Amino acid sequence: MEQTIDIKNAYKLFWKLSFRMSGRANRLEFWIPCLINFLISAVLFALLTIIDALLGYSAKETSLFNDIVSYGFSIIVLPPSIAVTSRRLHDININGWWGLIPNLLLYIYLIAVVFEVYYCLAHPHFLDDTFVVINIIGLILVIIIYIVFIILLSLKGQSHPNKYGDVRH
Repeated sequence: MEQTIDIKNAYKLFWKLSFRMSGRANRLEFWIPCLINFLISAVLFALLTIIDALLGYSAKETSLFNDIVSYGFSIIVLPPSIAVTSRRLHDININGWWGLIPNLLLYIYLIAVVFEVYYCLAHPHFLDDTFVVINIIGLILVIIIYIVFIILLSLKGQSHPNKYGDVRH
């Protein structure tokens, strides 16, 4: 049976094991930090949007301060997020390197879209249904991969020791 961990300790563990890729993490050790980081991001977004509005920025533009805080938070939580994802996959006996796939595919897709947009700006005749279909197919594939990973990360971990270590709790 998977034992519980309280919210405070799960989030402390997220930071304490920021660069530890070995070992295992149960579902709560993974999902509690995900939820807390999502909530922090949402609050930051709301506060920074209000600050930008007070400073006179339109909804289509952001201040340098907004960008630094937003991207800064994302960069700060990236290493522990990668590490806890790796440990979570270990808990279901999957190599942690597989955890990089969804993000790599998303970045490849976004880079491809940027290059396509620049190409279309230089060659307007290229913008046709093929461009739209390719982008929709790419987006659908990325979404499917993310759904598969959400399901994998939600599975109950193995209740016995596996090649990645003993059961944490």
